[in-house]
Amino acid sequence: MQEDGLKNKHMHLSQIECRHKLFGTAFAIIKEIRCPCAVDIVKYKPVCMSQKYPIAEPRGCYLVTLNTIDRVDLFIRPFFKQIIVESLNYFIEKKGLSVYGWCLMTNHLHLIVQPRDGFELSALISDFKAFTAKIILEDLNADSDIRRTWIMKKIREAALFDKLDVWENSDHPVRVNAEEKENINEHLKQIHNNPVRNKIVASPQDYLHSSARNYAGLKGLVNIQHPKEKNEPDVSIYKIPAHNPVSKSSEYFSY
Repeated sequence: MQEDGLKNKHMHLSQIECRHKLFGTAFAIIKEIRCPCAVDIVKYKPVCMSQKYPIAEPRGCYLVTLNTIDRVDLFIRPFFKQIIVESLNYFIEKKGLSVYGWCLMTNHLHLIVQPRDGFELSALISDFKAFTAKIILEDLNADSDIRRTWIMKKIREAALFDKLDVWENSDHPVRVNAEEKENINEHLKQIHNNPVRNKIVASPQDYLHSSARNYAGLKGLVNIQHPKEKNEPDVSIYKIPAHNPVSKSSEYFSY
């Protein structure tokens, strides 16, 4: 009897699964039913907390590092990697964020970023973290398996004032002079060599979830913008050809 009930529930979940309107990729958003102990993410609003390392210049260029809560290896799962990729492209296109470099590892994200005119970097980073956390938390609560349960346990243990999040509060910002080629190249080299230092790949451009591919003349996943030097005219952003929507149930999103 209990097995029949679970079977019917999973059938109902599959019927109401839909694609997130902002992306070409399929994001599972449960709208009408919640799984056991699910979290109503809409109720959780950002808690005003000062960072240990604040961004001093709101419109400056910074290297920021976003760490997952308790350094949980969230991004070993391809679906969560794709959330970051699609979200970065969305913030570049719609939210005024310029991305000069990026590298996604299993438990942290390096970004070299600067806001465009009319935007402030600290607000953009905060919005990006809230935006991605909401989608990831909804996916974690959509189904129950051993790894999802373990990750949610870690997130609940680290929660402050009952606010669930997947990111640590501090972004560890480091000021970057985007107009000095040597300075920004040094920071780009630092983040691009992360997968090499961790013995994941032999060369930076071999790592798919990084801007090293763009700087090596290969097609990357994110629409990065090359930094310009002083008195240099604006350059166009790397545009990635539109891709066919990928179903979350496909092999691409499997563990």
